[in-house]
Amino acid sequence: MATKTLRSLLLSAFVATAAIPAVAQDGEPDGRRIGQIMQFVEDRAAMETDAWYHEEGDYPRAIQVLRFRSRLRPHDEVIDTDLIWMLGNIKYEGERLAVATRFRLENPDNPDRGLPEAQVLWEYRMYFKIPPILEADIMRDPPPHGNTFRMIGHSYRKLGFHVDALRVWNQYLKHDPDDSIFQMLRDREIRILGGEPPPHAAR
Repeated sequence: MATKTLRSLLLSAFVATAAIPAVAQDGEPDGRRIGQIMQFVEDRAAMETDAWYHEEGDYPRAIQVLRFRSRLRPHDEVIDTDLIWMLGNIKYEGERLAVATRFRLENPDNPDRGLPEAQVLWEYRMYFKIPPILEADIMRDPPPHGNTFRMIGHSYRKLGFHVDALRVWNQYLKHDPDDSIFQMLRDREIRILGGEPPPHAAR
C-alpha cells in the first residue's frame, strides 16, 4: 500500500519532468523549471494527503504521503506538525518525537523550531527536557511565538522553578508589555515567590 502511494508520487514527478524540462537549451539546470516541477509534485502530494485522510480515512497512506512531503520540504512547519499529529493518532510515538527533533535541528533560523518537539515532550510529561530546547530561542529578537514562552514557562512551573518561570514571563513582556495573559502569569509567579505585583499590573 505504501509502495503504491510512493509509486504514484514518483510517477507524478516523472510526468512533471517530461512536461516541464529541467534543463535549459545550453545544457545547464534551469532553476525556474526545477522549481515548477517541485511545486507540481508538492501540489499532487497535498491532494493525495487530503484524499487519503479526509475522504478515505486511511491514516497509514496519509502518513506515508506526509513523510514524502516532509523530506521534500524539510523547512515547512505545517507539513511536519501535520505529520507529528498523524503519527500520534496511531501511536507511532518514537517516530513522532524523531520528526519533531529533526525539524528543530534542520531549521536553526526558525525561531519556533523547538515548539513541535516541546509539545510532544509536554504530552509525555517530560517537563525537564523542554527548557534546554527552548531557552536559546526565547532570547531571539524578534522573539518566537508566544506559545514558545508559554511552553517553557509552564515547564518551569511544573518543575517548581518559579524564579525561572518568572524570568520567562518577564522576557516575553519586554516584547509585548501590555499582554494581559502574560501579566497575569507574571503576577501569579511573583505572589508564589512571596512578593507583590507592581500596582499597574493586571489583577
